[in-house]
Amino acid sequence: MDVSSWTATDIANYSLYGIAYITSIVAFSMSRIEWLRIIIIVSSACYALYYYIVPSEPLWLDVVTETGFVVLNICMLFLVTWQSSRAKLSDQEIHLHQSLFSDLPKHEFSKLVKSGEWQVHDPGDVLITDGDLNKRLFYIFSGETEVVSADGQHHTRKSGSVLGELAYRLDQPATGTVTVKQRSVCICWKHDALEKLGKGSANIRRAIDAMLSERMAMKLAN
Repeated sequence: MDVSSWTATDIANYSLYGIAYITSIVAFSMSRIEWLRIIIIVSSACYALYYYIVPSEPLWLDVVTETGFVVLNICMLFLVTWQSSRAKLSDQEIHLHQSLFSDLPKHEFSKLVKSGEWQVHDPGDVLITDGDLNKRLFYIFSGETEVVSADGQHHTRKSGSVLGELAYRLDQPATGTVTVKQRSVCICWKHDALEKLGKGSANIRRAIDAMLSERMAMKLAN
């Protein structure tokens, strides 16, 4: 192919295909469903236009297929936006969404937070006991807790910490005792509730896994 012989039309045509191809690749890297659908709409629209204007005769099968993708994703984008607009969140839930689950659409985050239980604990309350088959996962919204590991080490966990993640991921007994040091507000999820949500929604499952990985990495770093 002699690039030097390209006309302005050729450049425009190949640029259109290049945009369609690149955006389709970028779409696979999107974790937020809204952005994924927006980029797919751009990609499919460019493909449809390319298949219509570039060949000597329009490739109608490709044009109709790509146009169908555009229409489908526009409809789904409106549906997701509408569902998210109906999800009413409290100030605590908005903070939790923004700090931990920002990639999760609001309507799916609403399902996640409703499956948990907001709790208030006073100093001395024990959240997790070493050796127990703990079936609960805690996120400390405010306050401070102390973790005493099985080998006797003491660690302080403040707001923003997740407790019980190893027992959740490995399905094994707790490896430490967690006691409240300062009055704490937390949200607690039962393991079976999270597992049920994860089976019903790949987005929720990925969001939970990402949150646990991030918080475990922060613990290791500290």
